Amino acid sequence: MKAIYTILTLVTFQLQFYAQQGILESSDLPIFIITTNGLDSIPNEPKIGAHLGIIYNGENERNNLADPFTAYDGNIAIEIRGNGSVARDKVSYAFETQKENGENNNVSLLGFPKENDWVLYAPETDKSFMRNVLAYELAREMGYYASRTKYCEVIVNDEYLGIFVFMEKIKRDKDRIDITSFGEANIDQPAEGGYIIRIDSWWHKSLGWEAQAFIYDGEEVNILYQYVYPKPDEITDLQADYIKNHIDDFELAMFEASPNELHEAYLPYIDAVNFADYFIINELSKNPDGYRLSTFMHKDANSVNDKLKLGPIWDYNFGFGNYCCDYHTKPFDWEFDNDYWDFPSQIPFWVEKLMASPHFVQLINQRWEKWRGELISCERFGQKVDQWASIVDEAKERNFTKWPILGTNVIWDWNAGDQYEDETQLLKNWICERIDWIDLNLPKLQKQVNQNGTIIYPNPSSASFTLKYFSQEGQSKNISIFNASGALISSQYTELTAGENVISFQNLNLAIGLYFVKIEGLEVIKLVIH
Repeated sequence: MKAIYTILTLVTFQLQFYAQQGILESSDLPIFIITTNGLDSIPNEPKIGAHLGIIYNGENERNNLADPFTAYDGNIAIEIRGNGSVARDKVSYAFETQKENGENNNVSLLGFPKENDWVLYAPETDKSFMRNVLAYELAREMGYYASRTKYCEVIVNDEYLGIFVFMEKIKRDKDRIDITSFGEANIDQPAEGGYIIRIDSWWHKSLGWEAQAFIYDGEEVNILYQYVYPKPDEITDLQADYIKNHIDDFELAMFEASPNELHEAYLPYIDAVNFADYFIINELSKNPDGYRLSTFMHKDANSVNDKLKLGPIWDYNFGFGNYCCDYHTKPFDWEFDNDYWDFPSQIPFWVEKLMASPHFVQLINQRWEKWRGELISCERFGQKVDQWASIVDEAKERNFTKWPILGTNVIWDWNAGDQYEDETQLLKNWICERIDWIDLNLPKLQKQVNQNGTIIYPNPSSASFTLKYFSQEGQSKNISIFNASGALISSQYTELTAGENVISFQNLNLAIGLYFVKIEGLEVIKLVIH
């Protein structure tokens, strides 16, 4: 009886405390209440023991602070998660559900499949709260696994922290990344188990490996890979060597291939349809972290599927125009050829190499056409934004009372406006303009390639274009442009190096019409000026 009285007294105190604060008494979202057993704060690492209670009475039911913990009432281990975001005022958390003895406690939370690893994501820089939610849902609609999401409100040690997104942590699991696990039967057969790796700038030699360096487009490029599954402290030498060698072979094949050889170079290694769909999600969102940070890849056992796949997608909070400066805030231009980033944050060279393959670009155009007919439209995304906005409609007022950041510059010197509706309207407008831009410009990536692997793009062009030529040796070649009547328009000698050469022609004074570009000793390529 004394214990029951103590619990009721505690709950009554909590209710009175938040009522006095005027922030939270009840919610139409699940309420997560975390207490850290006397510790003042949750550290970046390592995880600390804590208690989690979740008040969730079901869809369309209110959740009151006086209600019992209906969705979870037990132990967790929790820490702050993220890289750059750990320094923000509102931080995200990773936590494990645990039994009293500290063992993993696989449970279903808020209807998600049973597991023990979870994330409470804090959408601070994304004032709409929904960029990750939109991207993950699109990936799932395409048939890929992406973390399930659910909005909630969070209290830590009696402090209201606002709206969070409850999500699944990326890991190998039959209900997450469903690849073959390693066990006693296949521990020494590295080709007969699955792998998850991650491309990111946050790296240490104990966590993965630094890929071989190549000279591409005149600069040294290499990539940092991390082990995700098997974990860095669990992966065997055989397994580590196997997945590294597999990636090394893929990269070498891509580097050495001339444009007309790329199709044969990548087909043995990657699931091309998966890579094309990943490209579409990255470019639709114009994700500035795309390809280079928080980029996951996975591979199953050879007996199941020996192809590399990209994904699950992760960390799109800076996408959809929510990033610094004109290049990223405006819904134009491609992300895959953005050369702004330096090592260790540069885009992998093989992304641009894939985009030099006519077969791969054609596949992207086909997949875009498919998804435009089924999933991607201005109207459909507008409805989704309105749908998610209605879900957080009540809680957003409490969130922005706690964090009064509407109309302010959270990180960079820009913001959508003083009202939440300004944020959602900007998001809807940006997506519509982005779809229109891709509709117009994706077909232009279809490159004209002659038998020697020479490429011209964009084609059709306006005043500028780029020519890529793979040379077996260093040599000087005459490059000429003729009009449709065969008259010479311009001619220049260019010093070529062994390997791939990238030659830019800028601000040409060419009238609208058909032209022919010829490299000395090779066939001509058609160029359309419009």
